[in-house]
Amino acid sequence: MSEDTFQFPRERLSLCMIVKNEEEKLARCLRSAQPWVGEMVIVDTGSTDGTVAIAESFGAKVVHFQWCDDFAAARNASLEAATLPWALVLDADEELIVEMPELLAALVMQSGALRASIRLYSVDEHASTTGAPVLRLFDRTDPTARYRARIHEHLMQPDTGDIASILLDGLRIRHDGYRAAVVTSRGKIERNIRLARLQLADAPDDPHAWWALASSVHSVDAKEAFSGYEKCRELMRAQNLGPNLLMLSTYVLGADALAELGRWDDIPAWLDEGLTVFPGHPDLLIRRGRTYLAKRDFQAAEADLLAARLANRSAEALRYSDPLLTQVFTRVGRAEALLNLGRDEEGEQELLAAVPLTSERTASPFTMLVTLKLKQGDYSSALDFAERGLESAPNSGDLRLLAAKAGLEVGRYQKVLDILEPFPNTSGVSQLRLSALLEDGRAPEACELLKEAVGAHDPFWAGLTWLCHGASERAGLVWTEAELPEEVNDATRQLVTFARFVYVGAAQTSWPSWSPDATRQLHRALRALLRNQRFDAFEQLITKTSALPAGVWWPIRRSCGAQLCLDGFTELALEMLLPAWQDEPDQPELLYWIGYCALQEGKLDDAHSLWIACLDRLPDHAPTRQGLEVLSKSGFPAASGAVAT
Repeated sequence: MSEDTFQFPRERLSLCMIVKNEEEKLARCLRSAQPWVGEMVIVDTGSTDGTVAIAESFGAKVVHFQWCDDFAAARNASLEAATLPWALVLDADEELIVEMPELLAALVMQSGALRASIRLYSVDEHASTTGAPVLRLFDRTDPTARYRARIHEHLMQPDTGDIASILLDGLRIRHDGYRAAVVTSRGKIERNIRLARLQLADAPDDPHAWWALASSVHSVDAKEAFSGYEKCRELMRAQNLGPNLLMLSTYVLGADALAELGRWDDIPAWLDEGLTVFPGHPDLLIRRGRTYLAKRDFQAAEADLLAARLANRSAEALRYSDPLLTQVFTRVGRAEALLNLGRDEEGEQELLAAVPLTSERTASPFTMLVTLKLKQGDYSSALDFAERGLESAPNSGDLRLLAAKAGLEVGRYQKVLDILEPFPNTSGVSQLRLSALLEDGRAPEACELLKEAVGAHDPFWAGLTWLCHGASERAGLVWTEAELPEEVNDATRQLVTFARFVYVGAAQTSWPSWSPDATRQLHRALRALLRNQRFDAFEQLITKTSALPAGVWWPIRRSCGAQLCLDGFTELALEMLLPAWQDEPDQPELLYWIGYCALQEGKLDDAHSLWIACLDRLPDHAPTRQGLEVLSKSGFPAASGAVAT
């Protein structure tokens, strides 16, 4: 429902904010709240940019506040300056999204000690999203509705502890202020730690003060963070506090800190204790399931993650967690367990069920689906899932790289280059860029790319670029001088060594093992040579593939032969396919491609005989059946049960 369909009671609600140097994001925040509030109260703590002018342009009441290292004091100043009964609290790096304004209207028309939590989604640069209820909407006229704590300020009622609040559906807050670049540039981590230490010195027996220090230091010192969570838990027990959100958060973040420390064996006991306080809580079960994934106990992981999903609709879960995010996390985690247990079909179904719930919340279902489809060789589906994922999570670097790999496999070369456009030329990205250009027959552009970022390129593909451009001596020099330290991946090491053997005359090396990634790259390298019409270099490389393990070289020849056949280079195709068939007669699919070459040369009798022989060995080979159906129109007998093209 739009705010225009009924008269929203804006005269009941004040926007209360504290800001400093927020000119980049303040307007976005104010614009999102403007339709729903009757006044905007902005407490400025010392801006030196255009923040105040932006606030005033929206008609806000600006209060200048002398900063005193106390967020609660600044928050309370905004509440005191407000004049309307209800307060909505936002930060400048947040946006209010109202989907059901009638629910918000019904709440703010009430009076009394009422408070409501709103789901806040914090999005990082990897498209990962965390969702948690935050108390941001309350009756300002309640004298207990004031903030406490220098950092991680919160509303408390001194005589009874936490104030109970409802969770208001139909609106949410989107937050992006803790992206890594923002945090670093604004010094938020250092500021928060300093204030948390001051707060702890003021109140050493306050559980929240220990939690505030632990959560502030968590990203830079997981060991100190876990010690803080432990102390918070001990104090809450001693003071008979909880169960509440602070206690749940202590168990959840404590488990995260243990994971970052690699203390996997300690996590189950920590979470088991939390589950005695919050029985069956999905946030705790999810983390225990993830721990079992890390420990490769996939049966236990699958059981915990399924239990987390089944518990997801409990009243306790709905109070403290986001049910949609829980659905996503449990399905993705369970899919990982199922895939590792060899139950691929069930794992894929879990991921497909997570996709409609994803939106901008997390890219992980798409990332795992693309990875699975690449593994299965279903490259078109892989690219489709990647593109769908990037629509909702365009900043997911992992998903972009996977999309580029899928695009290469289906020949969408310009698409690959567009996908990679935001990335700098690291070795892995450069390999994909060079491959896209070379396989598209654009060797001169690939050479220009090499010149733009000298030394940033994968050495095998750098040499191949010059080879595709006809500069074979320069290619040999690149491969000869390439350094291959221990950190270089196996595929690059194998390919550079093989290129030295083929083109530089290095001694033959034995390859007892050959990585699947090296095989895929060698396929693409051969295709690049063909597309740039470097037939001499192609034949030189393909001839030497016989030095590779048998399980590697004949599939390469089959693949290259098939590509040559499709491109119309029948003679070259047969040079690939016939030796492969002689060496691997138990691979009847080769007969299909040899028959395809015969068809292109007009030798219909040979094509028919070869395809019949293929079908005898592979009765369900659809391309062969389709080929025989085509020949049947020229008077040849159709295969039994042949399908029409």
